[in-house]
Amino acid sequence: RAGIEFALVKIATLGHTCISLQALTDQTAKMLQAEPEYVYNLLEDLLEKKRLRSEEFQNTQLVYPEYLYQAECIVARRLLRLKDQARAVGKIDVEAIIGDWESKENIKLADIQKQAIQSTVQHGVLVLTGGPGTGKTTIIRGIIKVLEKAGCEILLAAPTGRAARRLAESAGREAKTIHRLLEYNPAEGRFAFAHNEYQPLEADVVIVDEASMLDIVLASYLLRALATGCRLVLVGD
Repeated sequence: RAGIEFALVKIATLGHTCISLQALTDQTAKMLQAEPEYVYNLLEDLLEKKRLRSEEFQNTQLVYPEYLYQAECIVARRLLRLKDQARAVGKIDVEAIIGDWESKENIKLADIQKQAIQSTVQHGVLVLTGGPGTGKTTIIRGIIKVLEKAGCEILLAAPTGRAARRLAESAGREAKTIHRLLEYNPAEGRFAFAHNEYQPLEADVVIVDEASMLDIVLASYLLRALATGCRLVLVGD
């Protein structure tokens, strides 16, 4: 049983939240030099006792550690809620605000960049992606300009201190690590955050840069701290 749990931890460190039952059986049997049938029977017992979680996907039985299963479910539920229940922003002329900002900054946005800024006003969740030099930072600044005009309270965050500093410099306003944003208290435990579903962040919009560095567990705690109606912008390559 410890070998099965260890195999799942190794799989999680590679970025996976689950693995097929067959692959987990084979990997654990190989690692422990045990018979695959013996490992399979133990797996079935753990699943039956809800020590592990299982889901069917495309005719494949996938196995999760309990904590990753719960985190993935929270992320899915919260993203759907944010997507569908964003608060309407104040009546603003987005085109005019962008045009005025372009003139002041002496820049010219591409149509797809303008579309990204418009999408933040129209939708509760936006994923902004692209490699280095594709204009993500410019779009973030444009999003901030437009949503500030709409009277929105905007918070900026990133998974690491270095990424947060880069975001603050490029956006011209404070940005925090996600742990600082959620007010992490290490004395109370590994995931002891002051902000959660019972005490959400006071924000209309949360912009997270370098979102590809977010793991599923931290993402679940961040999403729990966003009140219904808050907008979420995830930025990364």
